[in-house]
This record gives sequence, structure tokens and C-alpha cells, in this order.
Amino acid sequence: MKGKRTKKLLALFITATMAVMMMGIFASAAGSNNYAAVNGGIMTFKKYFVVPKDTTIPSRTVSYTIEAGAPVDASATTDKVPIYAGPIVDATTPSVSSVSFSSADEIGAKQGTATDGITNNASKKYIEKDVTIDFSGVTFTEPGIYRYIVTEQSVAGASCVGNTKRTVDVYVTDTSGALTVTKVMYMGLVTDQGNPTGAIPNPIATTDGDKCESYINIYPSQNLYIGKKISGNQASKDKYFKFTVTLSGAGNATPIAVAGDFVSTLIPKNVNAATTDLPDAGYTNPSSFNTEADGTKTVVFYLQGGQYVELQGVPAGATYKVIDGDETNGYSSEGYTRTYSSSTNTITIGSLAFSDPNEGNIVDGSDVKVAAENSKNGAIPTGVIISLSGLIVVGIIAVIGFAFFSARSKRRYEEE
Repeated sequence: MKGKRTKKLLALFITATMAVMMMGIFASAAGSNNYAAVNGGIMTFKKYFVVPKDTTIPSRTVSYTIEAGAPVDASATTDKVPIYAGPIVDATTPSVSSVSFSSADEIGAKQGTATDGITNNASKKYIEKDVTIDFSGVTFTEPGIYRYIVTEQSVAGASCVGNTKRTVDVYVTDTSGALTVTKVMYMGLVTDQGNPTGAIPNPIATTDGDKCESYINIYPSQNLYIGKKISGNQASKDKYFKFTVTLSGAGNATPIAVAGDFVSTLIPKNVNAATTDLPDAGYTNPSSFNTEADGTKTVVFYLQGGQYVELQGVPAGATYKVIDGDETNGYSSEGYTRTYSSSTNTITIGSLAFSDPNEGNIVDGSDVKVAAENSKNGAIPTGVIISLSGLIVVGIIAVIGFAFFSARSKRRYEEE
């Protein structure tokens, strides 16, 4: 009886021991597959803002959105590896920073070169800034490829080179039992696997599927010159002539800088007798201005003969209209005849040739130069000139005669 009890206890002990061992095995197995979670970290890409060389960098803020990309089944990928939709924690995780540009960036502007992906062009300048994608709030617990889509929001007056969308793949890899993260950006929407080891193409990628690390915005704009020329023997060099300039389709709050040869201080109402239409408080020509929300703007300048203004950074595609004095009659009430520049009537002011009409379109790559010439001539009585000339001649003869006879009289006196 006692032997049977001993055998039963031994069997029970062996069974318990085996159970404990099995639990340890299972626990060990479970532990070997339980990766320590890793966060996605930070990724940066370049943002280039390109403007014409003579254009002041406009104030623009570029923003982005990020969302989960579409999953791809393993059977549809080259390496037969599935692609998962990137985890989205909430509306702010992950996130993409915005980036702003303004005239304060002028000091950092530079010309494009053959190696930085911006076309080398002496007529262009650009600003380069970093944009951050923050994946640090996203955790990954298993190896895999996790896909996100980044989209750049539209920028007033500027165009994005290539697709506004970028595919960002987060590669989570088992490295000696620990998870590591690598992130790669591709142009456009990628439907298969990308090539994370491929070189970034130069110039910067513009074809969907190419590996890239940037966005480029081109801000096409030109300069609008407005000049005044006077001619004729009755035209006043003192007079200030009023110009009214109207822009349309120039973008929301587009900053326009003003340069040129003009009076930038207050021109008082009583500046001279020749100017008749200055405001009672006088007038100061603007040194800069912004367009309205609807892309329009009307500005006024007062210019004397030989002066001009240069509106810098007028977006391509905008329209302009320049009016000298009264739209219908100009300054005809003051005896001036007005002529605008045109393709067949070039007006030269200093070293500048003005040959564009007083209204038209702004086209990328071509500055616009508009001038108004005001001519005023009057007949001068020729008889007065002749009479005066005769008196002058008589006077000269009298002086010579006086000198001659004075010298002769002196010699005679000395001889005697």
C-alpha cells in the first residue's frame, strides 16, 4: 500500500515538474517575440522657394498634411513583402511642420547651381529651408513597411514642381532582436516598394516614383516699370504728373516692392505752381504695398519728367493698367499732348527703353516697361528775338568803338 502511494506521489511530482517546464518554455517563446516598441523619430526634407532675381521674396507660409497610405498586399510587391498603412494616433500625430518665407530671408537667398537640384539660372534666386515630419509619437512593435502620404497645400501665386504628394515609407527592421527605423520619401504616389538604397536623382525628382527629399515652389513674377517723359518748349520740368496703376489677378496679399528713380518723401500740395492735382495733404509715393485678398490693387504715383518707378514681384498671369492723368484726356486741359509707349513707339528715359502698351498681361520671363510722354509746345515771337539780337549787336559795336577811341586818344595824349 505504501509503495503504491510513493509511486503516485512520484508520478504527480514528475507531472508537476513537466508542467512548470512547459510553462517556462511557453513563456520563453512568448518573450522572444515581444519586441520593445520603437518610435518613428524625426524626418526632414528640403523646401525650396524660387523667385526672379529682382523680386523681393514674398511673404508665404507653406503647410502640409499627412495621412496613412494605402496598404499593398505582398503578392503585388516586387519583393513579395506587404506594405501596411502607417499608424495614425490622432489628428496631430504624426505631423508635418509648416515653413514661412518673407523679405527677411533676402540675406540667405542664393543662385541655383548644378548640384543642388535647382536649375542654374542667373535670373533666379532661391531660399532653402528644412521641413520636419514628426513620427516620434507613433510606436511600432513589429517589423514591416508602414506607408504615409504627405501633401503640400497650395501656395498663392506659386506653382509646385512635380506632384504635390510624396510617399513616405517607414521601414521597421529587426536588427539583432531590436527594432530599428529607416524613413524614405518618394515623389508622388508609389504603388509598389520603393528603392531605399537608390541615389537621390539630380536634378531633384520630378517623376512619380523617384526617390527624393524636397519640394520646389516656383514663384513666377516680373517687374513693371512706369516712366514719365516730357518734351516741348512749354513743358515744365517742375510739374508732378499723376499715374494711376491698377493690378488684377495678382494673388492674395502679394507683396510688391517699389524701386526706381522717384521722390520718396512727402510732396506738398504747394510744391510748385506747375502741379495742380496733388491732394490737399500732399502725397508720398509708396515704397511697397500688398495686393488685396481678391488679387487686385490700385496705387498712385506722382512723377516728374525723367523719373520712373519699378514695381518688383508682380506675379505672372496678372494684368496691369497704367493711366497718366485723366484717363480720357490726360493733361490736355493744361496744353499737354499725351502719348503712351508701344511696340511701335519706344520712349527712352535715361538708359531704359519703354516699349510696352499702357495695359496688358504680366508674362514670366519678361519685364514690362510702360511710359507716358507729355509734350507741350508754344510759338515764340521771332520778331522779339530779332529785335533783341539787333540791340545786342549795337551794344557790342558801341563797346568796341568806345574801347578803340579810348585807346587812340590815350596814344595821342602820350605823344603830345
